[in-house]
Amino acid sequence: SYLLRQHKLISKIAKQKGPFVLIRSRKFGKTTLICAFKELFEHGADQFKGLDIEYLWNDTTYNVIHLDFIFYKLPGSTDEFLTNFNYNLKNKLCSLEPDIFNSDNCDSPANILENILKNHDNLVLLIDEFDVPLTYTLHDEEMFNDRLEFLSDFFNVIQKYLHKFRFIFMTANVNTFVNPKFSLFNSYIDLSTDSEFGDLIGFTEEALRTCCGENLDNAASELNKDTESQTYTKENVLELMKKHYGGYYFGKAHKHPVFCPWDVMNFLKNPENSLNSYWIKAQCSKNNFLSRYLAQCIKQSNEPKALHTLLDLDYIENKDIDSLFATVEPAKLDLYSIVYQLG
Repeated sequence: SYLLRQHKLISKIAKQKGPFVLIRSRKFGKTTLICAFKELFEHGADQFKGLDIEYLWNDTTYNVIHLDFIFYKLPGSTDEFLTNFNYNLKNKLCSLEPDIFNSDNCDSPANILENILKNHDNLVLLIDEFDVPLTYTLHDEEMFNDRLEFLSDFFNVIQKYLHKFRFIFMTANVNTFVNPKFSLFNSYIDLSTDSEFGDLIGFTEEALRTCCGENLDNAASELNKDTESQTYTKENVLELMKKHYGGYYFGKAHKHPVFCPWDVMNFLKNPENSLNSYWIKAQCSKNNFLSRYLAQCIKQSNEPKALHTLLDLDYIENKDIDSLFATVEPAKLDLYSIVYQLG
């Protein structure tokens, strides 16, 4: 079944060490996946009674460091960024070191983390949306480089103490990490374009048929209220959803489309609103990185029709999927990579 397959994939990943990286757009379920790993490593399968993962999980429990870099998206001076980062990091680590706020040599994220790793073993590290401090400063090269310097020191400490970790898993919206300064990512395992894990998060058609049958029937009923003839059925509602929300393919051999969960859940909750573009209307998508990046593309190209020229379907269909996950850099804009990675 769909759930058994998902649980097998999660179990397969968690039995390894990593470090793993998964790039997916906003509202795709990355945080939910991170929280599942956190629960499993922190408390075991207690909260998964009756689910397949209960029988697949046979590990012990660990101290988990769970960081969410979405808190570092707000622009500000380098000092403000550093103060905010340090404070939040200490908050996350104080359960391991209660006196961390009073410790010496804790003036940078790298030093704070190193002080913890010197004294602890078998840690689990989960970082959600670690690209945010970089993607939200792509418009400002000086600010971007400042963030890059701090983050490179931070990730290099993780690489230095890699033997201290039982498991490392990180998510991102956009690929900004393939950088020579990030030594950690010389040994990472990228699941982003691995076909086996193409539907690790997000819904498949099988999942919708298996788990959402009643919701699909209800959606058809609601849509039929606006038509004179009863034209909507579960099947053609599913086809319409595939057209609007199910255009995601991750990996060269990934044959089955993945549906954006945010769109699916909003549509099935309020089908009377029809097939709206919920993803782009989400609060996190307003004035977001994508809109600012598109504006930057137009500015750098000096052509009013730059986006129209770049958005050539013949061009995109001939691009290799791995190249669409190319690194995003301030000085080297690749519109297609951004559009693809952000969904």
